[in-house]
Amino acid sequence: MWTEMALALVPTALLMALLARAPGRGMRPLLRPLLAGAAATVPACALSMAAEAALGMAVPEGSVARHVLRYLLCVALAEEAAKRAALARAHGSVGGDVALASVAVGLGFGAVEDALYVARGTSWLPRALTCASGHAAFGLLMGMALERGRPRLPLLLPTLVRGAYDALVRAEGPAAVPCTLVALAYVAVVRALRGRGVTGRETPLPTPDPPPAGSGSNRASPGGSGF
Repeated sequence: MWTEMALALVPTALLMALLARAPGRGMRPLLRPLLAGAAATVPACALSMAAEAALGMAVPEGSVARHVLRYLLCVALAEEAAKRAALARAHGSVGGDVALASVAVGLGFGAVEDALYVARGTSWLPRALTCASGHAAFGLLMGMALERGRPRLPLLLPTLVRGAYDALVRAEGPAAVPCTLVALAYVAVVRALRGRGVTGRETPLPTPDPPPAGSGSNRASPGGSGF
């Protein structure tokens, strides 16, 4: 079990290493949002159970509405609300870079979720392929929406995307659908992080322009040699 759990967490470790390569960051500032995301699984579980109980009394079992609302409210809204609260407490440790902190919160949340699923007997491979990329993508949506100063969008946007993702992945249908969604999530996260300077490569310093001719210390003085 421990080996499978470690394998399920490999993508999380790789994405955290990518975050740590952001200019001026490193791994230490990211630990606080990572741990805050891990702790957010507790209130998320409580919110999910409360929403599940309310939904069970309001919507008939087996209906399409029940399927959609279960993943939209009991899973997506509960988890994204808990991560939003964790981000509010922890984003200051990364110098105010809300998007990076939000991805780290999502990865911490997903790491605990992975460990719990594997401990309950779920295969490690689908967890490794889907969980880290999904939570990183939802966290990135939340962080970038917060950076734009929209009061409702940081919770609404990842909740809607997460609810649609879960409903599609768990519905009976071709396996190509969830596989395509996972691939798109990985590509979106990596491209967005690279666009923020998280490239894993040294950025070359700009070459200064040469001084204009006849200016500065090289200007010849009257009757002199210029040295």
